[in-house]
Amino acid sequence: MPFRLRPLILGIVAWLGLAAPVLAGEVRDWSQQDFQRAEQTGRRVMVIISSRWRPSSQDQEPVIWNLANDFIYADVLFLRVDFDRRKDALRDLRVNSDATIIVYKGAQERGRMTGSADELQLRQLLDSAR
Repeated sequence: MPFRLRPLILGIVAWLGLAAPVLAGEVRDWSQQDFQRAEQTGRRVMVIISSRWRPSSQDQEPVIWNLANDFIYADVLFLRVDFDRRKDALRDLRVNSDATIIVYKGAQERGRMTGSADELQLRQLLDSAR
């Protein structure tokens, strides 16, 4: 009996999403093509400029993951930009410091914030792009 029920139980667990956490929003590394596609379709985008060695960027990371896991933001594309390696993207985005968050709705920038790891503030910033 247990052997026959195992595939059924595993199937139910997978269907319910209990087998592994699933992100609601889409999280990717920076790509100009992805950004332009989101601009053209009017999609909301949160651009996260960070460096792994800065405490302010490290403080933001769990907050960003909380947002990306929230189904309220399932339509949002989260694009990560490595501050130390993607100088081309920093120039295009007009960014001078790491731990900067920029929110877009399509091609229109709706706001930016630097250094904040306050989840409520970041939610408000993201909600401004509805």
